[in-house]
Amino acid sequence: MNGKFQLVGLISDDGMKETVDRKTEDIKDWSGSIVRTVQSEYSLKLKLTFIERTDQTLKEVFGQDNVKIQDTRAGRARTILYNEKMLEARCFVIELQDGKNQIRKVYPNAQVTDVGDTKYVTKDVISYEVTITAYKDERDQFQYEYDLASDVVAGS
Repeated sequence: MNGKFQLVGLISDDGMKETVDRKTEDIKDWSGSIVRTVQSEYSLKLKLTFIERTDQTLKEVFGQDNVKIQDTRAGRARTILYNEKMLEARCFVIELQDGKNQIRKVYPNAQVTDVGDTKYVTKDVISYEVTITAYKDERDQFQYEYDLASDVVAGS
């Protein structure tokens, strides 16, 4: 992975849910028969839950500029600002494994668009459920998926 990317943190055992939504409209002739269907909308959203409070996790949840980190005599101190500033679009990369297959999903233009409720309880970790919305990049792509499959034979 390129050194420009930072690890955000662990994701809960619920995993990641990726939803592709295509809205279509039927075109009918004068007898009411459907003669064609056209796509009117396309969206791609991810839902996942971070289960760590790393600096980078907090920056993704609250905003890059809303997490202030200072070194003090007592140690590191973080201040988290809560405000209405829109979270910025950025590149997200998810790496996962399916059996022996390694998969890298790249969302070059995506944004955290929703943060769920945060529970503070003694029997569980503090977690952040987020929805990430992917947008088209300069090549009109929402996502790139790279699959290093162990069962793929070179040249086949």
